[in-house]
Amino acid sequence: MGQSNTSVTIVSRYNERKKAAAPPIATAPGLPMEYERPRELRFG
Repeated sequence: MGQSNTSVTIVSRYNERKKAAAPPIATAPGLPMEYERPRELRFG
C-alpha cells in the first residue's frame, strides 16, 4: 500500500505541473483553434 500511496503523490504532483504548464498553452492564440479543428474533423 505504501508504494501505491507514493505513486499517487507522484501522479498528483505531475498533474499539478501539467496544470501549471497548461494555462500559457491554452492562452496562446493559435493553439486552441489548432486543437479544436482536428477534434471536429475526427468527430465529423
